[in-house]
Amino acid sequence: MVPSGVEMRSSPPEPGYTRVIIDANGERATVTEVVDVTTATAHAEGIVAHGRSETTKPICLTPCTADLKPGMHVLRFTSVDSERMSEANLQLGDKPKVLRHAMGRTEDASALGVGAYTLVFLGAITAVTGASLYGAARAGVMSEYESEFAGLVAGGAGAMVIGIPLMFLAQPVRQPGASTELSLP
Repeated sequence: MVPSGVEMRSSPPEPGYTRVIIDANGERATVTEVVDVTTATAHAEGIVAHGRSETTKPICLTPCTADLKPGMHVLRFTSVDSERMSEANLQLGDKPKVLRHAMGRTEDASALGVGAYTLVFLGAITAVTGASLYGAARAGVMSEYESEFAGLVAGGAGAMVIGIPLMFLAQPVRQPGASTELSLP
């Protein structure tokens, strides 16, 4: 279960520390520990502002070993190309552990989303404008353009019919990371 490529330490951990072998499922990743999180909220004249700050400590580059104090640790794994990042909660006791983490991923469908929302927005404007002009044409004002205004309504409705399903397809993909822990003898 010990990942290949891990450089094992020859000396035991210092008293009060537990050895952890850390792997990112065979990938290279920077591991940092989130040691403190601070949040703040400010209220002034109907305006609310929120802030968040983290203090992190670098641990290692996977695969690696680290000596940590027993207790709860939040470890953040960041791929070396910084495209993927996820966290693992690690509960340590006195026994050494192996932590293997598969990093999660987030993919934004930004180009498709922008196109979909643009189709729906412009389609709605075109359909409403066309419907207004079509109503005026039916009332006798600009009646020679009645079929063109009906075409505007149909075109706008068509754009919305195409854009709405695309909005659902353009949802971002969020896959959280997953961890496996193994206590060593």
